[in-house]
Formats: sequence, structure tokens, C-alpha cells
Amino acid sequence: MNRGYITPQDFNICWDENTLPLVAAQAITRAYQVKMATEISYPQIKIKCTYEDLFYIQAKQLILYLQGQIQEYYSPDLK
Repeated sequence: MNRGYITPQDFNICWDENTLPLVAAQAITRAYQVKMATEISYPQIKIKCTYEDLFYIQAKQLILYLQGQIQEYYSPDLK
């Protein structure tokens, strides 16, 4: 709503329903896809990766930590 992709008027059509209006669902999906494709610098291993890749790296690192294959689990503080 902050960027104007959807407006309060978009919700008038389905106010009494328990679903999001199609325009809102599409805007949320599009914003999520853009965020996941955003490239960041992963501080610990000094590589550039997308947020989507970051989730994989974090999951893999957690598995290795829980299995005792690495001694420290690092969680980046991304703002």
C-alpha cells in the first residue's frame, strides 16, 4: 500500500469475503519475488547472493552445525 500498488478501494469488492482481492494477491506475490531476487553480500563468507540463496545457505549451515560438522553457526544481521 505504501508504494501505491494496491489501495483501500481494491478491498471494497471483497470486503465481506475471506479472501484477498486478486490485485492485492498479485502485488504481494510480485513484491515477494522482487525481494527474493535482490542481491546482498553475505557477511561471513563474503559472497554475493540473493535472499533466496541466503535461505538455502542458512539451512545448509544449520544442518552442518546440528550434525557437528561445523563448530559455529553464523546468522547474518541483515537490516
